Amino acid sequence: FVSADEVYAAFLSALDTNGLAVYPTGRFLRIVEKRLAKNANIPTYMEDGREYPLNEAMVTKMFRLRYVEAEPIRNVVSNLVTQNGDCNVFQPDLLICNDQGLNMHRLERVIAQLEASDNQDAQATAKWMKRVLPAT
Repeated sequence: FVSADEVYAAFLSALDTNGLAVYPTGRFLRIVEKRLAKNANIPTYMEDGREYPLNEAMVTKMFRLRYVEAEPIRNVVSNLVTQNGDCNVFQPDLLICNDQGLNMHRLERVIAQLEASDNQDAQATAKWMKRVLPAT
């Protein structure tokens, strides 16, 4: 027996393999090229604790930074987004990332580590990660 969630996850995976994404429009779903999905009506998540999907669906996540500057974090995280994802800074302290739900969880963990309030070396860590991660 295959659940509806598993069928939908397989559908999203097949779309991703073909460079496509899906987003809701009213009662229906629209399929677009993945590179265009970030400009569409994809789900947007704030830091309100709502969980985003653990699949290839494109989502937008807004990260409010408290302890480090946004630009160095963006430089690091931009090396970690998928091919069709991106991150942008809205000064002074907001990082807006568009990427797959699966990868957004990884980005969230990296940002949390770099942003940790007890991490006195967060800026140095961000600079170090920028040096050791391959440029995209």
